Amino acid sequence: MVHEYRDRIYIRKDILLKLYEYGELNQSKLMSYCGLNNVKHKEILDDMVKKGIIIRMEEAWGNKTIIKYKTSDTRWINYDSDDSHDDT
Repeated sequence: MVHEYRDRIYIRKDILLKLYEYGELNQSKLMSYCGLNNVKHKEILDDMVKKGIIIRMEEAWGNKTIIKYKTSDTRWINYDSDDSHDDT
């Protein structure tokens, strides 16, 4: 039996790509779309929130609380290898 293993960096990449693709996702959908286990991989999300890479929002929905995530800012991502783009 073969077990696949993804490094944490690729898990973070998958999370960011899904959040950029969908804009905002609740925790259940994000984990499902990325193929992650909520118990095993929640600490990766918490770490990304702590570092300011993604934003965690809590939304009351009846007597439950829905946890949603979105990206914090797109300026830190290097889209090209050259610095020909100027932000001013």
